[in-house]
Amino acid sequence: MKRVIAIIAILMFIITACNGSSEDNKEANAPILGSTSGNISHGGLMCGQDDLVAYRSEADSWSLYVYDGQEHQKISDDKPASINIVDDTIYFANYSEGFKLYRISVNGDSRKKLTDYGVTNVNVIDDSIYYINRDDGFYLSKIDINGENKDIILEERVGGLVTDGNHLYYKKPVDNGFFDLFRIDFDGENEVRLTNGHYVHFINVVEDYIFYWSVNEQVLRRIDKETLENIVLIDTNVDYVNANNGYVYFLYAKDYYNIYRVDYNGQGLMKVTNFPMMKPDTPSYFPSSIFVINSDVYFRSFSHLIEADALSVIRRGEQITIFDTRIE
Repeated sequence: MKRVIAIIAILMFIITACNGSSEDNKEANAPILGSTSGNISHGGLMCGQDDLVAYRSEADSWSLYVYDGQEHQKISDDKPASINIVDDTIYFANYSEGFKLYRISVNGDSRKKLTDYGVTNVNVIDDSIYYINRDDGFYLSKIDINGENKDIILEERVGGLVTDGNHLYYKKPVDNGFFDLFRIDFDGENEVRLTNGHYVHFINVVEDYIFYWSVNEQVLRRIDKETLENIVLIDTNVDYVNANNGYVYFLYAKDYYNIYRVDYNGQGLMKVTNFPMMKPDTPSYFPSSIFVINSDVYFRSFSHLIEADALSVIRRGEQITIFDTRIE
C-alpha cells in the first residue's frame, strides 16, 4: 500500500496519451475529440489519428515525433505531454517550457504557444480545449484552439480530467482524504458526484461505462453512465487502467505486473505480456503507462528485450516489438 500511495502522490496532478479520436467518433455530428480518456489518463505521451501516431520519443531526449506506419519523423525538440491530434494539428503540454499549452502542425510548421501558464490533462473537443491550470489552483479551465477566450469552468482544485465528448469527468478532494469522481457539463453547470469514499485514479470513459481504479479498495470498478450503477469489475489489485475497443487493459499485481485485459463485463481475463522475473540490480520491467491506439497496445517500460528504457508495442495481439528506444 505504501508503494501505491507513493506512486499516486507523484502522479496525482501531473499525469496528464490518446487514441485516434476518429476511432471513437464515427457517428454523424459526434464531437471531434483529440484523444481518448484512457490515454490521457496515462500522461498523454502517445496519441493516434487514423494511421498517424504522435509520441514522446525515448530515443531522442523526449522530443515530439510522429510515425506514419513507415517512418519516425521528428516534429519538434519540445517535450510533450497530454498529446491530442485534431485534423493536422497536434496540441500538447510542453514540459520544456513549464507545461505551457502549445499547438503545432503534424509536419512541424505553425508552432504556437496558447497559454503563458502550465496545464495538464489537455482535452481537445471540437474548437475548444479543456484542461487543468497547473499554475492557478488546478482549476478546470477552457480556451479556444487559437488561444483565445480563456475561461474558468470550475474554480476548485481538480485532477484526472477526461471527457467522452458529452461531459467532463474529474476527481477532486473530499472529506477523509479521498478523491471522488465527478461529472459536469461543459459550461460548468450540473455537477454530479459519481462516487462516495473512493480514491479514484485512471478515469476511463468509453461507450456506456466509466472505469477506474479505486485505490483505497484495491479494485477495478465500473459505473454505468445512464443508471450510475457502480460495481466491482475485478476484485483484485490492479494498476495503470486503460479501456478502449471493447477491452480494459491493466497491470496485474499478482503476476509480476504483466499487462492483462478483460472485456467491459469483466469476463475473458487474458494475459497480454509475459515479463520475466526481475534481474538483480536492474530497474523494474513493469510498465509505467499503457496506451491503446486502434487495435495496438503500447507501453513504456524498462524493456527486458534490450535492457533499456523503451516504448514497446503489441500489434493485434502478436509478440512485443520495440517501437522507440534509446540505448547508451
